[in-house]
Amino acid sequence: MRSGSGKTSLIFEKKRFWPQVIWVLALALLSAAGYAFRSRELVVASVLAVFLGLNETSRWAYKTNLLICAAAALAGAVVGVFSYLDIVFMLALLSVVCGYLLFFRDAARRFLPCCEDFSLKISSGKNLEETVALAADTLGSMSGGAAVFIAVADEDGGLYLPEYRDEKKMNLKRNGGSVWRVLASGRSYMTNRIDLAKDLPLDRAARSLMSVPLLSRSEKIGVLQLESDQPGTFTDYDLSKLEVLAFVISQALFGYVYEPADFDSGSHVKETKSEDSERYRFRRQRKEEKAPPSSHSEAPEDGAKAKPDLEPRQE
Repeated sequence: MRSGSGKTSLIFEKKRFWPQVIWVLALALLSAAGYAFRSRELVVASVLAVFLGLNETSRWAYKTNLLICAAAALAGAVVGVFSYLDIVFMLALLSVVCGYLLFFRDAARRFLPCCEDFSLKISSGKNLEETVALAADTLGSMSGGAAVFIAVADEDGGLYLPEYRDEKKMNLKRNGGSVWRVLASGRSYMTNRIDLAKDLPLDRAARSLMSVPLLSRSEKIGVLQLESDQPGTFTDYDLSKLEVLAFVISQALFGYVYEPADFDSGSHVKETKSEDSERYRFRRQRKEEKAPPSSHSEAPEDGAKAKPDLEPRQE
């Protein structure tokens, strides 16, 4: 996740007819070459390559692509390149590859409802601490017990951990650890073998971590970090999913970090020179601290006469 100035890519791409025709022609030519030279390796490689290409670019379903490639393998048995036992192994290999592709497709479909449930849970928070606690508890259960840390930016440009359960608010030192590097760069970071001197995890027993910036309206409002006490716990796919969840958390926390008055008509943070203006404002936490008591609002004591505002005119 980076700032909102990045370019967007095409995700709703229309499947065309000509790529699948090209893949079928390639399968026919490569298979014919394998049959002519009696090369099993060439036929197997062409069948696998075309099967993956058809699943990625064609309009046909997985079953149709599997039947096309299985027909090419059966043709190899007819011409004498493969035995029927080899055909059985070839079909088993294609089934495994097809199952692998279907697993990732179904995994993406399962992740979207999880994001929806996660968003509904954290949106019920009534303040910043409660929202952070709901997000940390839910992420902890979703990550299999990994330690979850949500660092929020304060009005001085620092980071702190809000109150969570029995733990009090804790300010994070500027030590150049993974949290501060992610906040400064605005880029995600993952390591499966923590260097304690370099990464400086928040849990000293951690052996692997993922750290993602919390961004909203191109502004950095904090850092989300997951730490595990086992090495090799996280993958690049896990980091991508954490970036999506971090975006959901950022939208929930944005209202507690910024006030609407901090933004101009272009949805950018105002940079003013007034000493009273602060870039980071907590409108619910520190509203009372920012408003000093007014001496004019005090009522006069009983029996005390109010002093006239103007002195009597002297002639």
